[in-house]
Amino acid sequence: MKKVILSTIVAASLAFAVEQPYEVGLTLGGTSPESDLKLDNHSNYGIRFGIENNLILENIFDTIEFAYERSKDADYDNSTLETNVNRYSVNMLHNFGDFEALIPYGLVGLGYEDFSKELRNTNDSVTTNLGLGLKYFLTDNVSVRGEVRDQINLESDIEHELIYTVGLGYAFGATSKKAPELVLLDTDGDGVYDKDDKCPNTPAGVTVNSDGCPILLDTDGDGIYDKDDKCPNTLKGFNVDSDGCAIDYNLNVNFDTNKYFVKELYNEKLIKFVDFMNMMPQYKAQINGYTDSMGAESYNMKLSEKRAKSVMGRLIELGIDKDRLTYKGYGIQNPVASNETKDGRAENRRVEAQIIK
Repeated sequence: MKKVILSTIVAASLAFAVEQPYEVGLTLGGTSPESDLKLDNHSNYGIRFGIENNLILENIFDTIEFAYERSKDADYDNSTLETNVNRYSVNMLHNFGDFEALIPYGLVGLGYEDFSKELRNTNDSVTTNLGLGLKYFLTDNVSVRGEVRDQINLESDIEHELIYTVGLGYAFGATSKKAPELVLLDTDGDGVYDKDDKCPNTPAGVTVNSDGCPILLDTDGDGIYDKDDKCPNTLKGFNVDSDGCAIDYNLNVNFDTNKYFVKELYNEKLIKFVDFMNMMPQYKAQINGYTDSMGAESYNMKLSEKRAKSVMGRLIELGIDKDRLTYKGYGIQNPVASNETKDGRAENRRVEAQIIK
């Protein structure tokens, strides 16, 4: 029986000796036999040789491993007798995942257990293995591993032995321990590979983030995303509606106390507004003037009208058709800042443009 098992292992080794990644390893550990085997707990050491599986159930098992373990001078219970134990096995390993350097695995296998002294219920026997292990790669080639397995001695009234080992392995051969990388596809052409793309089927031309999901852009900075913006070139400073189209605009033209003359320093801002209105010929505008709270209400109303009229005149000079503009004074209404401070009153002495569609 022993020769048959050993011949089978050698034949299997030759059959699988193809151009595949290999791993050789050394192990140390211990064995805890079931009580009916009448053996004390004892240590073991061994050597293993693994081959990447490319033949038997390759979709289930990742590695075929051939193992030899030896226990020297194992004591029998309540006896001065000792025995040497030689274990030979072929195991199939399945990786539960590859977490970069860490690989948990399970194993099943067949083997043969040889006792130098058969005594009581310890007989040379065909065995089965069922176990779990954890492997950690220190480098691309060198790994440490821990393993525990249940070995069943089939010719000794089906007795169990709990075998636990730690070991050091070295991988070598045509490739590293990692599987060949897959071709990286970008099906929707958004620049993010399919394996990382959390938003597949993104339409062409849409800007995406690192997850492949569309970035909601607001090119003109009006608070309405481009995808919803029906007026995509609104100038900064405009208040807009839900479609992104202008409602009103703070021209940022301010006045000294009791003055309505438009200073030259505001020309650049006024020109920007003129350019916008000329791009949107369907729009008209009402120029609204305001004052601070100082002075009589009737006086402030007239002053605000003069300020609005003065700005409208400058806009006409800069190129807006006069038929597209009107003006109105609101006096101290609608302050944008507190009239209790000097700076606040300065902000309130202003002119705004209200868009009329």
